[in-house]
Amino acid sequence: MKYCVLRAAGPPWGDYGRILTHGMSAHRQRLGGIIQLERSGPFIPLITFPASDVVVTDSFRGELERSGLSGASFQRIDKAHIVRIDWELWDRSLQMPPRVPPSAAREDYVLAAPHDPSAALQLGALWEILASVNGSGRRDRGSPKQSPKTSLLLESRDTPDFFRVKGPRYLFVTERARQWLETTAADWVAFEECEATYA
Repeated sequence: MKYCVLRAAGPPWGDYGRILTHGMSAHRQRLGGIIQLERSGPFIPLITFPASDVVVTDSFRGELERSGLSGASFQRIDKAHIVRIDWELWDRSLQMPPRVPPSAAREDYVLAAPHDPSAALQLGALWEILASVNGSGRRDRGSPKQSPKTSLLLESRDTPDFFRVKGPRYLFVTERARQWLETTAADWVAFEECEATYA
């Protein structure tokens, strides 16, 4: 069976676009295990990747629950600091975004602007995808001429469609989940194939 790291598709405008698209889930400590999300709004892609976490909208959570895919559970997150930026209306063909923070620091799109309660409300409920640990993994960063690779040692062949492993802090998916995500969230996801063996 094939397995993949579930990753974010390349955002427009490099690191600036990454902050606008995904926000930050690790800048503030979790409270009671709950992500304290900092990001732009009211637009949010249906699936985002702040840090190594995976966050989905309420509507996409419903699609996942109806998909028949296994292994995913959901934990509501806190919208700790949401700023109003309509970046989805900007020209994504440009090399740089039309508006950059005065400091030029990408995080200041969010950190230098006030929290906007109405933008936070418009985002709706947001959920972290949780998945159980099924084995271990190792990340080989390779050489300058080689792409990094992730190797998995899984506990069994009966692996759920969404899972994590001890080691690399990624969310992994089966080929079945990959095909579903490529159909439903193609603009926002990318995949890196893994080598897998079984304990």
